[in-house]
Amino acid sequence: PLNTISDLAQALPAIRQDLELHRGPVVKGLGSTWRIRDPSRNRFFDIGRFEFIALSEWVPGINLPQLAERVSAGSGELVSEEHLLPFLSFLQQNELLSPKNAEVRKFLRERKAQSKPKLWKWLLHNYLFIRVPLFNPERMLQWLLPRVGWIYSRPTLLVMIGLALLDLYLINQHWSDLSHHFDFSFTFEGLLLIAGAGAASKVVHEFGHALTARRYGVRVPAMGIAFVVMYPMLYTDTSDSWRLRDKNQRLAIASAGMVAEFSVALIATLLWAITPDGVVRSALFSLAFVGWLIALALNASPFFRFDGYYILSDAVDMPNLHDRGTALARMRYRKALFGIIDEDPEPHLSSKARNLLTGFSIFTYIYRLIIFIGIALFVYAYFFKLLGIVLMIVELGWFVIRPIYIEMVALKSRMSELRPKWLALFSLIALGLFCSWIWILATSVRSPALMTARDEYYIQAPFASYLTELKTANGQQVNEGEELIVLLSPEAVLRLNTAEISRNALFEELQRTAANSQSRERTNALQSQLAGAEGSARLSLRESDLLRLRAPGAGVVRDVLPNTASGRWVRSREMLMRVVSENQAIIHAYVDESSIYQLRTGARAIFYPDDPNRAPVFGKVTAIDTAAIRTVPSALLASKHGGPLPVDSGANGEELLRESRYRIEIEPDEVTQIPRVARGSVFIEGDSFGTLLLFQQRMLKSFVREFGF
Repeated sequence: PLNTISDLAQALPAIRQDLELHRGPVVKGLGSTWRIRDPSRNRFFDIGRFEFIALSEWVPGINLPQLAERVSAGSGELVSEEHLLPFLSFLQQNELLSPKNAEVRKFLRERKAQSKPKLWKWLLHNYLFIRVPLFNPERMLQWLLPRVGWIYSRPTLLVMIGLALLDLYLINQHWSDLSHHFDFSFTFEGLLLIAGAGAASKVVHEFGHALTARRYGVRVPAMGIAFVVMYPMLYTDTSDSWRLRDKNQRLAIASAGMVAEFSVALIATLLWAITPDGVVRSALFSLAFVGWLIALALNASPFFRFDGYYILSDAVDMPNLHDRGTALARMRYRKALFGIIDEDPEPHLSSKARNLLTGFSIFTYIYRLIIFIGIALFVYAYFFKLLGIVLMIVELGWFVIRPIYIEMVALKSRMSELRPKWLALFSLIALGLFCSWIWILATSVRSPALMTARDEYYIQAPFASYLTELKTANGQQVNEGEELIVLLSPEAVLRLNTAEISRNALFEELQRTAANSQSRERTNALQSQLAGAEGSARLSLRESDLLRLRAPGAGVVRDVLPNTASGRWVRSREMLMRVVSENQAIIHAYVDESSIYQLRTGARAIFYPDDPNRAPVFGKVTAIDTAAIRTVPSALLASKHGGPLPVDSGANGEELLRESRYRIEIEPDEVTQIPRVARGSVFIEGDSFGTLLLFQQRMLKSFVREFGF
């Protein structure tokens, strides 16, 4: 608070006596640096030449103008009180001032009261990464280092390079085995092996950091368990490596874990290639897989505070890379969009370096957002859904909505300073709208479709017969139950006549024997035979009645079979005509398997007919089939007839789809007349969540395909 700073400026408090001041590296653009170490919190702070002189001239009890005079004399430059106020605030905010001062104690009490987080806030902020220190490994490392010192020798390096080349050769020779083990990795047993291999590999990784740090004289105060998205793994505290002024030594410590893990993967790959099939070989593959792919891909990323971040930070001589990039990006965007002039956090950087740091900060934010959502999608897809939904809400709220809200509050408090750059704002809004449009296109599903009448009846011949009478014509309106066509089957007629003759003969014989009391047994047999003959006659009559084809419902007759002259033969199941109720249409789309996960009932859809004279039809999804179809739903869709769906001929000559399809039913919003079947394309609103899952699956399939698994 400004009031506290003003009070402190009247009589400077003492600096904490337990702090340590060390010479830091020479930073390009800044020159010599020094580092303040806070041993109670194991934190360090970099300061430049100006701050170092201020600390050297610091005398408790003097006021800020007096300190300015002392610093001016010590630096040879004119220093005012305003130059020192930010440094005084820095010391106070980072709790580097002695708590013996009453104002400092008051500030610390207020901060403690305000900063004590509630349990739910702590869980939200820390559930991705929680550290639990367990023991001090110093004695163990001191005992172990002399015994494994050979791993840092040049011969060991040459052996590992040779082993890497040999592994590449062996992988090429055992490619089919590798593919089999890769598929096994996605089974339950395979996942258990990968989890165990990951834990073992992580132990080696952390001991690589710890031993290398101890080799350069860096203290390792703690090793323990870290929970990464609730998954436990070992961690090592090597934060004291900042003491090293040699950048190459810091880089060696930061990369030692990945090098150790990669070395284990090389050895495991060799053993896997020469080990017979079994549990041991599967475990070796899991160990190699974790080291080659998962560990390197995760730890090498500079966008989280893993090894890759510290390697990059040391390589470019820029500690606190994420924080500094965020501060610079915030300053530049405020100036570009709202005209707010903030103090430049990186005035020494060149224009190129500033652009790179700003781009790194923006990309880091996007990368983290994708990873956080990906974690939620993974949990949603492979664990129980409620946890995935909760994680999604947490991540979007905490990592997306919360920073935006905080920034909006900060801008509101500085309304008097706002000078909006309307061109930049409109450009940003246009970019957002363009990205939204691209996202809509990416999430929508396009597939071939047919628009037909909702109630459509196919009139087919029940069995082979010939036509005796056609009682309707194309375009004629018919009612339900109205007779449409009469067929005749000679076999059916023969069966009916045979049944009637047999029935009549049995009836006459039964009458003759009924008067003879001695023929009672014969009478019972004749009665049984007569009942069978009457059943056959009734069945034959019903069969003949089936040949009198009637309309199952009211509608218009369409597609009457051509050449319907009396006496024409028709095949069994041959379609003779359609009866179509043209008052209401229905749309059937046929989507591929990869798109089915993006769809849900109630989603909006637009049907575009191939006929340019017909207007698009709007509707919504009412049903999604859960079983795929392989047969062509309509000849209009088959590629052999100019349709969009590729087909192949089956064993019996039938047309089969080259890829399975799922039928989606879409109901138009308005009553739509449909005099004939309309072919076209339908665009269905996709589910964004399902699209992300689909993207994840496609990325995995692409990985498997490109690497030959």
